[in-house]
Amino acid sequence: MAELERILRLLKEGRIDREEAERLIAALGEAAPAAREAGRLFLDVDRADVVVRPARGGEVTAAAHGEGRLELEQEGGEARLRFRAAGARGFGPIRLVGLGGKASRIEVGLPAGWGAVLKLGMGAFEAGALGFLEGEVGLGTVAVEGLLGLDLKLGKGRFSAGLALAEGEHRVAVGMGEVAIRPLPGASFRVEGRVGTGRVEARVFGEGRARLLVEIGVGRLEVGA
Repeated sequence: MAELERILRLLKEGRIDREEAERLIAALGEAAPAAREAGRLFLDVDRADVVVRPARGGEVTAAAHGEGRLELEQEGGEARLRFRAAGARGFGPIRLVGLGGKASRIEVGLPAGWGAVLKLGMGAFEAGALGFLEGEVGLGTVAVEGLLGLDLKLGKGRFSAGLALAEGEHRVAVGMGEVAIRPLPGASFRVEGRVGTGRVEARVFGEGRARLLVEIGVGRLEVGA
């Protein structure tokens, strides 16, 4: 969200110290339920790279670069984006997408405080500061910054994030691949994980008010300081 970006920028510029940054980010975590009420974007994309940036106004915007059909609808605090790559064929829930050629790129402008509910078959998802991220990705990479809420499934690929999780339960599950997470200044959460059949030693940041469960079938977990 825009407020988190502002706090991190002030810290980087030296205009506030780490203690003040931690206090402000902790206050954002307590306000996370309100962030979910700000709005949510449902994305249904079969194959594309999606980049989310802050919108200048209160409207969700989207532009596709490459071949495919893009649809966007918004009503109040809820928006739905649907994209089908050229060459996709099939019926019902079964769709076949050619692997050749360059993936389309979708640029999304999202109002401050909004979160995303993602359904991505294949591709990459990149976002600055989201209120929350939920959903599933079949094959690809997910890179996000500043999340307050998380509930994501990734079939195969890599998930990386800078987290400021709000109090409560959060989850990321990866069938095959890597998870790399790091706490943002002021973050307060506990990381518990399982890789294959073995458990990962728990890590606690701050007071550990939130709980993040990481499950990886085959791969590795990296937890930064």
